[in-house]
Amino acid sequence: MNYQNIYNQLFNELKQFVRTEVYNLLEGLKREEVDEWLTIKEACAYLKITKPTLWALSNKGILEKHYLGDLPRYKRSELDKAFVSFPKNGGGGI
Repeated sequence: MNYQNIYNQLFNELKQFVRTEVYNLLEGLKREEVDEWLTIKEACAYLKITKPTLWALSNKGILEKHYLGDLPRYKRSELDKAFVSFPKNGGGGI
């Protein structure tokens, strides 16, 4: 076997390996839940609350506010998690 044949065989094996790894990586990304960033207006609409209520929940640490640059944003998944344990029966106000 000459060097060109060895090179071609190694190259093809490497190409197949990289192709398989990239495919597996992309499949894994498709399965992961992509978190959505919501604006204040979108978060209020999603939670069906007013802006003052959203600010109050953020200030009390019930909701975590993130900043993308200087723009406040909320993660949809964090809003969902926060309200799983939030009392719905008027737990004394905010």
